[in-house]
Amino acid sequence: MKKRNKGIWLGAAAVLLCAIVLFPTLVSGSGVTESDPLISLSYLNGAYQDQVLQQSQQQITSAAQSLQSALDSHATAVNAAAGAPMGDATTHMPAVLPAGSSYTVSEGAEFLFLSGSAKVTAAGLTDTTDGASVPADGVLQPNHLYISGGTVSIQAADAAKLLIRK
Repeated sequence: MKKRNKGIWLGAAAVLLCAIVLFPTLVSGSGVTESDPLISLSYLNGAYQDQVLQQSQQQITSAAQSLQSALDSHATAVNAAAGAPMGDATTHMPAVLPAGSSYTVSEGAEFLFLSGSAKVTAAGLTDTTDGASVPADGVLQPNHLYISGGTVSIQAADAAKLLIRK
């Protein structure tokens, strides 16, 4: 009986030893193929990386061509519109006021005070550059855009230049 137990123990030890030796070989994937879910580092750094870069470049090229096409069509539309005549609502007229003269700005008019010195005789102007209203006898600032809320008279102290849109 002791001999028999010794044989069983010896057989179990042999099976255990084989399992220990063969298990890493089975798990290591000696039969790895491209369809195998285990991925090697060399595959990731080689073929897979090249494939991802190629697909990315194709998508970037496609998007760039699409954007270029949209930009070209928009530029064509803008160039066509630039050749069209503008309406009266956007026509700017220059006005030069000699020293001591006055100019009446109608309600709703917009003007850019370019140079010189001038003041308004009555309230009703809004300085859109500063975002403030101009009081009566207020001095106009060069390079400021004004909008008239009513009929207002501008009196030039020195020669003044305006660009008016009615």
